[in-house]
Parts: sequence; C-alpha cells; structure tokens
Amino acid sequence: MRRFCLLALFVSLIACQSAKGRKKSGGGAKAPAAAPAADTMADRDAVEKALAQLNDHIDGVILRLNLGSGQTGFRARQAHTLRDLIIVEGAGNKPRIYALERATLKPRWTTNLLEPSLYPAAENQTSVLLISRRYAHAVSLFSGSKTMRYVGGALNGLERPYLQLPFVPTGGGAAQSDTFYLPSLGSPDRNKTLESFSLISGQMGWGYRTNGLLDRTPIVGGDPRDPRLYFVDNKGIVTCLDANNYGIAPAAERWQAVLDNEVRHDFFLTEDVPGGEVGALYLVDNAGIVYCLDRATGSRRWSIAVGERPRSAPLVFGNLVVVKMESGLAAFDKDNVVYELKVTAGPDEGRTFLLRKGQDYKLGTGAKDDLHVSDRRLGAGQATFEFDGEVLAVRGKGILVNGLPTQGRTDLHGSDRLTLGGTILELTDRGNMPMWSGKQYDRILVRMGNRLLAAKGSTLYVLDADTGEEEGSPVAVPGARIMLVNTRDAKLFLIAGDGWVYAYLPR
Repeated sequence: MRRFCLLALFVSLIACQSAKGRKKSGGGAKAPAAAPAADTMADRDAVEKALAQLNDHIDGVILRLNLGSGQTGFRARQAHTLRDLIIVEGAGNKPRIYALERATLKPRWTTNLLEPSLYPAAENQTSVLLISRRYAHAVSLFSGSKTMRYVGGALNGLERPYLQLPFVPTGGGAAQSDTFYLPSLGSPDRNKTLESFSLISGQMGWGYRTNGLLDRTPIVGGDPRDPRLYFVDNKGIVTCLDANNYGIAPAAERWQAVLDNEVRHDFFLTEDVPGGEVGALYLVDNAGIVYCLDRATGSRRWSIAVGERPRSAPLVFGNLVVVKMESGLAAFDKDNVVYELKVTAGPDEGRTFLLRKGQDYKLGTGAKDDLHVSDRRLGAGQATFEFDGEVLAVRGKGILVNGLPTQGRTDLHGSDRLTLGGTILELTDRGNMPMWSGKQYDRILVRMGNRLLAAKGSTLYVLDADTGEEEGSPVAVPGARIMLVNTRDAKLFLIAGDGWVYAYLPR
C-alpha cells in the first residue's frame, strides 16, 4: 500500500509539472522555446545528420530553433535576410513574424502583420519595412514595436501604427533614415509611379514619373551620408536619384542609363569598398544581356550577351555574379577581369590557375605560394602576377614571355606563352564569357570560402566556385523547405518541418 501511494504521488508530480509547462508555453509574444517537441525530434535529428555531411567539405557548427513551440500549426511562409537578422514570416491572413539574430538564431522580437507581405523586407539603421498588398508595416529593428504613427484615412483622424497604402504597390520598398519609397502603377490623382513616404508619420511626399512600368523593387545604397535611390523600369531605363527626405524632391536625376532591351527582373547593388572601388549595379535584360553599371556614374563597366532569356535576377556571391538562364545557372566574374593560366608542359601539365583583379599571385614551389607548382627547377615565389587596374603583369627571374626574357615588370595579354624552368603556361583572357553555365539547380544559396551551396528541391550540392563542378555527394535534407538565399556572409539558413529553423555556420 505504501509503495502504491508513493507511485501515485510520483505520477501526480509529473502531471503537475507537465501542466505548468503547458501553461507557460502559451502566448505567442514570448520567445520561442529551444527544447524540441517530441513529434518533431525525428525530423530534427534527420536534418542535423544531413547538415553534418557538409563537414566533409566545410567545417561548421549547426544551430537550431523551434519557432512552433507553444503554437498550433505554425508554418513559415517565407523568410528574409537582413544585415544582422533573419525575419521569418508565418502563414495565415495576419501572419506572425520572428526576428532572429543571424549569428546565434536567438529570437530578438516577434510581432504580427495585418496581412502577408509580398516583397523582400527592407531596412535602414533603425527600422524594418514590410510591404503587403494594402499596407506598409514599419517596425523597430531592435524591439519589433510599430514605429509608424499614421493619422487619417477611414478612422477619421485616429492614430494607426501602420500605413494603408493609397495604391497597390508593384514592388517592394526601399528605406533610408526617415523616408521610404514605393513603386506603383500610379494613383488616379497623381501621375507618379514612384512615391516617397515618411517612415514616422506615413505622410506621402514627392513622387517621380518613369517612362515605363515600374514593377521592380528600388534600392537605397551608397554612402549613408549621401544616399542614392536606384530603380529600373520595364523599358530598361535605370535611374539614380538623391534619396531625399520625403518633403524635399530631388532637383534632377543624378544619372540615367539605357539598357539594350526590356527588363523583367530585379537588380543587385554592391556597396562601395572602404578606401577602394565604388559599388555597382548588376542587371539582366530580357534578351539575356548581363550588365554591370558603375553605382556613382551609371557608366557601363561591362556587359555580356548570353543569348538566352533569364529566369532570375542577378545575385552576387563574393566575386561571382550568378543568374538563372533558360539552360540553367550561369556565373560571371564580378569585375569581368579574369585570366586563366594553363600548364601545357612540365611536371604539372594539365593544371589550371585563375587570376582575378584585385589580388597578387605568387607562383613557385613554396608552401605559401598562391600558384603552387612542383617543378624542381623553380624556387619559392619564382614569379609574381599582379594587376594594375585591369592590366595583368608578371615580374620575377628567369621568365620568358613568348620566347623573350623579361626585364622587371612585363604586361601580359591573352594568348601569351610563359616559360619558367621546365614549365610552360598559356594565358587566356576569360573576360566577356561566363565562368560556367548550364548548371541544373534551382538556386545558389550561399558562398562559403571557395565553395557554393546550391539547392535543387530539398537537396544541397557543394560546388567549386571557379568551375561550378560538384564536390562529393549531394546532401538530401528531409522535410526542409530551402527558402533563404544569403548573399551577405557564409551562413546557411534552412527551415524544416513546422517552425524549425536551422543554421549552418562555418567555423
């Protein structure tokens, strides 16, 4: 009898603790629990085991978070990558969104939207902007609290923490300090297709009329002290304006560039390198010409005709621009300045080296040489290849270029032949052509060192960034929806099952 009573007491204590746990997990505004639910344990283990296979190529750490804990039927509909955050948006008519720290997956805040967002999230130094069909939602980057205080509209002057848009947007928003910008078809009382709004009050400010349909998302970029607003219409006219406060219209365009054909996809903007090169805009027109425009002047740095229609906007991963074309993914050098050195004779015959603008390369037998060869007639650091702008040159001892000895620094050209000891190398200019093309994947997800992670369905592929060739076996990730493309750093983010978020972070 005593044993029975003790057993009953033990069961009662377990039931009590379970009830307390259930009570504590209620309330969507609280931070998600890190402990897994029993019914998702198997899926979680399978995803982790799958991601662990990436360690055969990339030494990494796996993080995970369960956003579905304490909620019924939570399912992520889409997600966005920001500078320091991952924004995960749930399904439903009034979706819940979570802001997660990129480095740790730690939840920073959570809030709700009035309706699902339609376009990628934008951010400035203090706010996150999400655009839906009828509303603009501005929330604090740090707390998730609604930051807009709009007065007017159907509520007869009552204050609202969101803006009901006077038109249906045709693209996402761009934000800077106290202003955001939205494209549209134009409203009945204003012949404008780009409108500016106050991020503080929601008040509409100046507008701009484009020649063609503005159905691409604009971008704010450049020096934060002198920001610029960039957008492209469907006729292929790219425009740069000063990103002025909504109350002060820009005096005129900073520049306009006309592409060769119509544009159907968004563009990608790279920022300036501190103390170095000015950023660029990367676009692809409907005829399959890929462009690189100078951010400051709009001048065309380069363009390459692929000869087939595009299926996605250009994305930049390190020194590669990746575009999905009709035949598959294609990659281009970001600066379109790349040379190939192929060993045609000597101990390393058949090897190929790539030389890119912005870096010096040492060739020799030394362990620290960038271009390592095994020719015993050579020493460490035998030759140095360096760029002066877009011109490649070589310097060193005992070098013949097209059979003639070099004196100091010698400029090189495509089709030159170099002889060092018993090694012969042929130089090829790889500019104005894809680095690789026709790769049958859905998308590139992230770059990790000299490797790319590609996705096809829920399977991951490790690719050599220079050649696009697969390394090792594909990694099938069961139950994962691979929805996050990350061009910002070397972190892979996945969403698996209902509410599980995983991060794979290289060490």
